[in-house]
Amino acid sequence: FKSDLFSLKVPGKMFETPTSEDNQRQFFSPELTNGSYFSVKQISHYSYFTELKLNDYKLKVDSLLYESIPGNIIQKKQVEKNGFSGLDILNQTANGNFQRYQIIYTPLNIFIFKMGGKKDFVKNQSDDFFNSIQLKTGSEDDWQKVTSFKGDFSVKVPQYYHIKNNNRITSLYNHPE
Repeated sequence: FKSDLFSLKVPGKMFETPTSEDNQRQFFSPELTNGSYFSVKQISHYSYFTELKLNDYKLKVDSLLYESIPGNIIQKKQVEKNGFSGLDILNQTANGNFQRYQIIYTPLNIFIFKMGGKKDFVKNQSDDFFNSIQLKTGSEDDWQKVTSFKGDFSVKVPQYYHIKNNNRITSLYNHPE
């Protein structure tokens, strides 16, 4: 699967799922044969435009881990992916199933990559999924010209950018009432 900011390998197809949050995107891939699933949550943090900086977000996420991750956290360690820092977390739920997360912090987003499954499947098979994750890299100092979908304007942005919905027209006039 390849998006504009990351790519990864899953056994089946990955679907973008709807979200009510403007600053989030979610992706999901069920793997029914082994009773497992893969998910990605992309959360835009806008640290370029707010008083909160990336380290503030890292502290907030770390303080929420024990409330947000079900069951017991078995392992939590620092990880680096394509030059971006993050956390690798393994937990066991109350029913004995394992889940694994990698939370990666980039200049524009917090990515939460997750794999869940029955019993020890995740514990034994998750390395292939997490090792396949590749994140878009680029310099914040190198700027490039980006044109809107309709071609009605252009803007220069840092090479590491993401523009949501620049591949389709979204307008009130395109949706029936």
